Amino acid sequence: PAARALWPRPRSLERLPDWLLQTPVQVEAPAELRAPAAMLRRELATLFGPESVAAPGRTTVALRLDPATLTKPEEYAVETADGTVTLTAHDVQGAFWAAHTFLQLLEADGVIRTPDGWRVPGVKLRDWPESPFRAFMIQGAWTGDAGAFRRNLELLARMKVRYVALEFGPQVVLDF
Repeated sequence: PAARALWPRPRSLERLPDWLLQTPVQVEAPAELRAPAAMLRRELATLFGPESVAAPGRTTVALRLDPATLTKPEEYAVETADGTVTLTAHDVQGAFWAAHTFLQLLEADGVIRTPDGWRVPGVKLRDWPESPFRAFMIQGAWTGDAGAFRRNLELLARMKVRYVALEFGPQVVLDF
């Protein structure tokens, strides 16, 4: 189930024993990874409830930079264990991809709620993009609902798309 939940499929994936995620979750990150850590906290609160992210936590998610080990731009690794998840990246963009991959894992069919927390498939993975250019284009008239475009952009980010083009067509007048 873990492999099917991750898209695109990581270059290296080793299945580890299931582990128990217990709330609250503490997200640790150095200052340079403030943005991916904030996104991860927000998404964890959406998944498990507003009180599920706090320090100290019963489960720790640690974001780390390690460009000496992970040498490719945007490369990242995810390793899970009881009580600790380590998201390691070459750079800030890699940290975003690691966080999104971890969130995909938490939404997998194999995640089961127990009286003590959530049983999550364990993984040790490493991935990097073939190319820094991954794009998607949406063509359509403006609907007046900016929230729909925002939700689409957030979904595309989870799929590790870096560039999005929106074409509204001649029927839209942009009056500045």
